[in-house]
Amino acid sequence: MKKAFVLMATMFLLLPAMLVAAENLGSQGLLKPTITTIGVLGRGIAISEDNPKDFKILKIGIARLKVALQGEEQELAAGVLWLEDNRYLLKNVEIGEGNASADVYLNATKVGNIDLTLVERVNTDIWVGTLSVNEENYNVYILEGQRKFKGFEFGEKISNVCRENPKECNDVAKGIGNRFCDKLNNTSCREKIKEFCEENPNDRRCVAIFRSYCEQNLEDARCRQELAKFCLENPNDEKCETFCQKFPVKCKITNPRIMEKIRSRNITKATESASESGNS
Repeated sequence: MKKAFVLMATMFLLLPAMLVAAENLGSQGLLKPTITTIGVLGRGIAISEDNPKDFKILKIGIARLKVALQGEEQELAAGVLWLEDNRYLLKNVEIGEGNASADVYLNATKVGNIDLTLVERVNTDIWVGTLSVNEENYNVYILEGQRKFKGFEFGEKISNVCRENPKECNDVAKGIGNRFCDKLNNTSCREKIKEFCEENPNDRRCVAIFRSYCEQNLEDARCRQELAKFCLENPNDEKCETFCQKFPVKCKITNPRIMEKIRSRNITKATESASESGNS
């Protein structure tokens, strides 16, 4: 309970700061940023590479944010880092499926960088990596915070799925009475589905659509947390295929042969992707 309280307090502190970080990226006309993807959010320690007794408390938030920039909607990546009482902005942010990196800035001056990888220990997600600040090098360990999608965020993701892959929304469109329609290419129809799912986030049809979104967005911590719970009990569900390949430990896949098959499959996919990029 104490750990959960500390992480919750950290999230209340970091999320507004990430919005402020976006506003400090130096762009003109940046208005009302909203968080679309949470890459890293948590609290931990930074231990000096030279002296294990020299460590600092660390808090970090890294996210993608949707902004209105000069009248156009765009997405930016930003972050904020506290090392004890010192606050830094994170720029040139990269967010992946279980990894993240950024340059560390104090005001307008680059003072270091951070590189993180997500690992699991005893059912606990921990970001592990390195941090360099003001020519001091640290090994960092960060407990990942828990934050669910808020109602309007949940509804927005549902609407995105219905727009991009309408067949995923057939059940909810046809199964909730006359109030709804089945013309999913219609904006009004998607808005009604969005409203319903915002009001009924535990409806099995809405949850199924949401998991379809998460299947394609494993860089979002909230999606990883949702699929971790679902795929632990349903590792053979088609929505868990990519997740269990990427995070076999979370699906309790421990058979060495299966683990090696997954590893080989991931290497093959990475090689094919690199080859396609090279030919384009």
